[in-house]
Amino acid sequence: MRHVFAFFRRSKLEFVEKKHEKDDVYTYSFRPQRPVRQIAGQHGLFMIPGAIAVRPFSLASAPEEQLIKIGTHIGSQSTFKRALDGLQPGQHIYMQGPYLDFTFQDDERPVVMLAQGIGITPFRSMLLHAQATSRKAPTTLIHVEEKDHTYRAETEKAATKSLYPTTVDGFQKDAIKVAVGAKNAWFYLSGSPRFVKETTKLLLGQGVQKRAIKKDSFLGY
Repeated sequence: MRHVFAFFRRSKLEFVEKKHEKDDVYTYSFRPQRPVRQIAGQHGLFMIPGAIAVRPFSLASAPEEQLIKIGTHIGSQSTFKRALDGLQPGQHIYMQGPYLDFTFQDDERPVVMLAQGIGITPFRSMLLHAQATSRKAPTTLIHVEEKDHTYRAETEKAATKSLYPTTVDGFQKDAIKVAVGAKNAWFYLSGSPRFVKETTKLLLGQGVQKRAIKKDSFLGY
């Protein structure tokens, strides 16, 4: 029920800056007019005045950070992303939420995070939150990206264990090895629909229970 109410909660955000991460990947930072009630791993629905479309994005920022951050590819040059990339400091946009339950469970079971590319964004939020709150449950991150893994400097410090393969084969080998040794863990998947589908199949093949897998198929990609 809390997610239903969260969906109707709207925040006014002031654009602060954009940061180039790599290639066409940028992080956009906003200052909320009022404190935002966020749970690490959640999404927000973003609206830019004058832009036709609205877009959901997973929040890259942890609840403990003062600014709301989202990370995305700009290459598609959709109407929304052109408007996003054209924002000037001081301009305002709106966010509905945050909402959805791609969040930590209330237990101390190990957590395995499997990310593809910009799918790392909710895991940045979750790992920085776990670090800030000294969360006891161990975290393992496997982030596959061809080169220059986005947010690596932060996620590598925050995760209990982290792996950064650059190929599909390398990712699958790492994922199988971790799954075999972490049957009691929660598994979080974030990436393209194909990545999520294939990784789910891989985990089930290693004996991971379906109920232990939580999925995020690039809602804001």
